[in-house]
Amino acid sequence: MPGARVDGQDVLAVYEAAKDAIDRARDGGGPSLIEADTYRFHDHIGRAEREIRPKEEVAYWRGRDPIDIFRAKLAEQGILTAEGAERVVEEVRREIEEAIAFAEASPFPDPADLLKDVYTE
Repeated sequence: MPGARVDGQDVLAVYEAAKDAIDRARDGGGPSLIEADTYRFHDHIGRAEREIRPKEEVAYWRGRDPIDIFRAKLAEQGILTAEGAERVVEEVRREIEEAIAFAEASPFPDPADLLKDVYTE
């Protein structure tokens, strides 16, 4: 099976690897494996109560934030201005706030639906 290893912090590298794999599969070439080296900033449930990783390690990876890397590439290519980036951030922030408000105002699901669409008959 063909495979590729990419910098998972670089959204364009991940896009290209995924595009190649998708094209190969659609052309009948079968599955592919993509290994995207990345870094998890938070634990699995949000923020850890205490940080066990070295501060230098965390600082290094914070400096390689995928959003910041992509924003810099877009700015370098003249595609995105600082004002445009801020508009995107505000739009996404607004969408997140609306989604949270919707979720908090919604009723809890019926427990009978817990396994709905999990298994096939």
